[in-house]
Amino acid sequence: MKTSIRSVIYIVSVVFFISQSVSGQMQILGKVADNVGKPLPFANILVLSVKDSSFVKGDVAKEDGSFTIQNIKEGAYFCEVSMLGFSKKNTHSFQLIPQSSTMDLGVIALSENMELNTVEVVAKKPLFEQKIDRLVINVESSITSAGSTALDVLERSPGVMVNRQDNTISLSGKSGVVVMINGKLNYMSSDAAVQMLSGMSAGSIEKIELLSTPPSNLDAEGNAGYINILLKKNQNEGFSGSYALTAGYGRGAVGNSSFNLNYRHKKITVYGSYDYVHLGQEQTSRTYRRIVLGNNLLETETSALRHPSDNNHNVRIGLDYQLDTKTTVSFAVSAFSKKYAMNNTLNESTLSRNNVVDTLIRLKINEVNLWKHVGASLGVQRTLRENEVLSFGVDYLHYDNDQPVNYNNTWFDGKNNLLFNQTVRSTKITPINFGIVKMDYSRDFGKKGKLEMGVKAVMSQFKNNVGVETLMFNAWKADPDFTAKYSLKESIGAAYTSYEMKWGPKTTVKGGLRFEYTQSNLGSEEVPNIVDRKYGRLFPSLFLTHDYNKNKTLSFSYSRRITRPTFKDLAPFTFFIDPNTFLSGNAALQPALSDNLKADYRFKSTLFSLQYSYTSSPIAGFQARIKPGSNKLYYVAENQKNLQTYSLTIGQPYSPVKWWTTYTNLAGVFSVVNAYNNGYLVTVKFPNVTLYNVQTFSLTKKVTLEVSGYYNSGGLWGISKMKAFGELNVGLQKKMGKNGGKLSLGYDNIFNSSIYRINLNLPEQQQYFETRLQFTQPKFKVAWSQNFGNQKMKAAAKRAEAEEKARVE
Repeated sequence: MKTSIRSVIYIVSVVFFISQSVSGQMQILGKVADNVGKPLPFANILVLSVKDSSFVKGDVAKEDGSFTIQNIKEGAYFCEVSMLGFSKKNTHSFQLIPQSSTMDLGVIALSENMELNTVEVVAKKPLFEQKIDRLVINVESSITSAGSTALDVLERSPGVMVNRQDNTISLSGKSGVVVMINGKLNYMSSDAAVQMLSGMSAGSIEKIELLSTPPSNLDAEGNAGYINILLKKNQNEGFSGSYALTAGYGRGAVGNSSFNLNYRHKKITVYGSYDYVHLGQEQTSRTYRRIVLGNNLLETETSALRHPSDNNHNVRIGLDYQLDTKTTVSFAVSAFSKKYAMNNTLNESTLSRNNVVDTLIRLKINEVNLWKHVGASLGVQRTLRENEVLSFGVDYLHYDNDQPVNYNNTWFDGKNNLLFNQTVRSTKITPINFGIVKMDYSRDFGKKGKLEMGVKAVMSQFKNNVGVETLMFNAWKADPDFTAKYSLKESIGAAYTSYEMKWGPKTTVKGGLRFEYTQSNLGSEEVPNIVDRKYGRLFPSLFLTHDYNKNKTLSFSYSRRITRPTFKDLAPFTFFIDPNTFLSGNAALQPALSDNLKADYRFKSTLFSLQYSYTSSPIAGFQARIKPGSNKLYYVAENQKNLQTYSLTIGQPYSPVKWWTTYTNLAGVFSVVNAYNNGYLVTVKFPNVTLYNVQTFSLTKKVTLEVSGYYNSGGLWGISKMKAFGELNVGLQKKMGKNGGKLSLGYDNIFNSSIYRINLNLPEQQQYFETRLQFTQPKFKVAWSQNFGNQKMKAAAKRAEAEEKARVE
């Protein structure tokens, strides 16, 4: 541990010393701001000769308004500074001499040009922006996304596969995806994150970014990468906002609403939003298993028809305040509530022995699954000097899960004669708390490079109180095999550094190193220290980009990532689905480590991406295991031996004519997994092809038709195989009024083809498993969205919008 920390400190010190020791050249520094001291990003700076006002050199201000113009010869100069919406300004003249190699012009204040005080933004963003390091999905530009949830949008996104059974998300064939909201990690387990996204209205989302190789300033968690969801935040001056309403039906009612409010004036910005989502579509499931036990062939088939009521509320409120020209403070709070309820759901289970029905079990289930969350964050950013920024942040997150279930079980013999009745109830109460503290430092040395470093600490505490009771002689009796109280405490300390520099006029190199030290302790009231681990890991990353010209770019990247087992997967509790089918934890789970290589080639607007990943001890959830000597099935998370994935992705936007645009994403993934199953080493090789396409037709100036769909040839779920599935959606939208009113009609999942079918065949063990799950139905929806308040973006607001783009890089 001490050696690893010394290594990190040494690397950070060396990088910083090298960056400081590079020899200086004659340069001009400064910062552009408005009259109240607010930075003006992307302002134009021209260096002109005093002698004849001839042009010498130019630059564009960065996001914080600063600029550095290097390699200026000895002489007398002045600078002309300009910005759209502001009056042009010339600085005083100055002399550059070798004895004083740097001229600092300080803050150059521009006055707003009242003759050009508004900017009307009419350009529409493309639905997909294929960038060299990420795929950006502009949700606002999608007609078929109107009235959908965030999880629906992800499910239809290129390269993303959502598994709603075990609540996981995979990217480019790899599991272990981390979800961020506005560039901030939510630290939720995958099942909680999926629950949250299923209750978030797409009407509150501006865009979604898919990052497969994150840099070292982000946590090393997540073998598959990051999904960053950016919520709407209006940049208009004064008071403004928007709302969206949706109603739909498809074997159950669906609907959602979203409201966004913003107030911006000079140094202060206040924003807030509220979402409500109702999901009530019918859900079906069927599981079948066949095993040989002794001389008997045992078959079990269970089917369920659910009519859930799923109600979700999301709230967020934030404040940004500029204390002075160098310091900005931000504060935000968020909360959500998700209540999933099912009443009198009927599950039917048939048990057969040697092809003869032996037992019938009918279960009437009443279930409530309630998730609650509240969180708060405070951030301070300070510009220490030109091109040098220090930021500090504190976050607190609290989640709570309460899941009571009542079962009324009726047992029959093979001839449908009543055997007995059984009443069972189960409880699961899980409070989860996170505390996060971080500090980041960056310094831009201009052409010499850019240095970033930081430290972070994450403290978390989980508790899980689970129990099962059976009603016997009018009294509840606890089952000790299924009842326990567990607690997990985990802390992660991290330090990172990275340096980016130009390697020639067209090549950029960025190298980073992150160190994370983890302490985890899991125990129960009866058995302490079930898991007690302390380990440190180094996570290097390297990025190289070469721009041949404006049409051709080649880049390479490498990163090492980790996926730690979640509390839900670790806690050794048992939670039953029916009398012979259980969910269980696995205290023996180990972290999974992956090494990821990626090469991207961009030709004009087409991107070719080639990836390879090797993961040791990958964690696969919801794996079917038969308890030896019985017909009891346990679904558990397990470490596989290793997993290799090869993928090739091609993304291309195309516009045959002015009124018709299309985007196509084609991906091929080949996976090879080695895993142990009941003592047997199983190797599974599986190819997968996904095709995503969206067609947009501008029928008139105000009417647009969108047809989108995806096809997935199937993939791996641990060592199980998932069969092909897909979806076709159509939407029609008409713009109405002057304030951005839009009426949308949509029909989702037209061919009812979004069905998960999974099977696992183990002939050596004489076992076969089959699952069919349907969580969504074809549905018709009507959506209306409207802006209100000030919709004319002032130049100052336009600048603020540029500041918001300084997100995760």
